[in-house]
Amino acid sequence: MPILLAFTAAAADTISFLTLSHLFTAHVTGNFVILGAALVLHQPVGMWSKIAAVPVFFLGILLAGIAAERMPRGRACLLLGCELLLLLGACAITLSHGPFKDADAAWPFSAAMLMVLAMAVQNAFGPLALPKAPPTTALTSSTTLFFVDLAQLLVRPAEDRDSRHAASRQARRIGWQILGFLLGCAAAAGCVALAPNWSLLLPIAGVAASLGAMVLGRGR
Repeated sequence: MPILLAFTAAAADTISFLTLSHLFTAHVTGNFVILGAALVLHQPVGMWSKIAAVPVFFLGILLAGIAAERMPRGRACLLLGCELLLLLGACAITLSHGPFKDADAAWPFSAAMLMVLAMAVQNAFGPLALPKAPPTTALTSSTTLFFVDLAQLLVRPAEDRDSRHAASRQARRIGWQILGFLLGCAAAAGCVALAPNWSLLLPIAGVAASLGAMVLGRGR
């Protein structure tokens, strides 16, 4: 599931960056960088969507946390279901009104905020439903953990089998997650180039597959 969710976040971020005036929906920190550059270079296209993305992102995390507390037993399925519905809403707007030139116009702004809320829910999903898994929405923390584990494998003696086995296992798990993220970026870029209005079906498929895996896993 973390691999599928990493693929989903990477696809959503790539699609929003390429189709919504360079907006990041999964990694909001990047919006500060783009916003600062836009203000200095006097390129106001999509400026308000980047400003709004930050409080909307925080609101999404807050609401996800409240919903999870209200429904503790089914929180994982609830959060993935909410993320799926939000992405479907953004996709419906894109299919009916896209492609977009300025993310600050009414319809693209609405699609952008739905995507931001969806990625906020996924950011909250990690600590709420998969607390031991690395973050699925950005590579910084995952790559840090990967190379920390790799350093342990290189330095620790062969006799320390337990710790080496744990480090090796986590490095493989995170390595697959990093690969999923990179594949999500590449696949989304290809989809935007071929059919931008339909590209959101890619992260939708990722969330649907994650939700299906969750339901099937509970049924076993």
